Amino acid sequence: YISIGNIYSEKNNFHKALYYYNLGKTVYNRLENYAGLSALLYNIANMHIKNNEPDLAISNYKKSIETAERINNPELLKVNYYSIAEAYALKQDFKNAYEYSNKHNIVADSINNLENNKQIAEISTNYESQKKENILLKQKTEIKLSELKRSRTILIISVIIIIAFLVLVVILIRSLKNIKKTTQLLVDQNFLITQKSDIITDNLNYAKIIQTALLPSHNDFKKLFQDSFILFMPKDII
Repeated sequence: YISIGNIYSEKNNFHKALYYYNLGKTVYNRLENYAGLSALLYNIANMHIKNNEPDLAISNYKKSIETAERINNPELLKVNYYSIAEAYALKQDFKNAYEYSNKHNIVADSINNLENNKQIAEISTNYESQKKENILLKQKTEIKLSELKRSRTILIISVIIIIAFLVLVVILIRSLKNIKKTTQLLVDQNFLITQKSDIITDNLNYAKIIQTALLPSHNDFKKLFQDSFILFMPKDII
């Protein structure tokens, strides 16, 4: 029914579109599908707007709003508040138009805040995870450096002993080889840490690009809210 109504709507045959929309509304009521019913009532109201029947449109917008409130659907509330405000404006009832416009703004801000907070929380979680990993790598490096210092101390003592006791020359040579291996291992690990640090920085810069892209276009924002501005103050990179 709704699909047939949509086709008639595209052909600007609003009378036929409303007929099939109302058949669909009967089925939705029987199924108690309130989400579908609210959306359909919104479409019916739009048909009445196109048919220059603002009073019937307002009546259906209000029914759609009541159903959306019943199922706590902020998206449906947002579009209904915006459209009913325009319908009242067509009737030059600017008091009601202003009231519903304010309701639309409140719901829209609430939806945007929830989405933005969720996205920021995800980015923040990823950043903290990378930061902890970097701290662990740094701690491991410090441990290796500490071990290297201890090895060097042992080496100095060994050299003194070797000088005193030429018999231990062979042991000294072996110790030197071990120290060289340890040093090379440390150099390799430092190189890996540097690479991971670069990856983390790249990820943060990529997150910055995503975060920036999530912001609405200033021009589009101005069209909806002329007396407005966008404040974007990321902490560090994001």
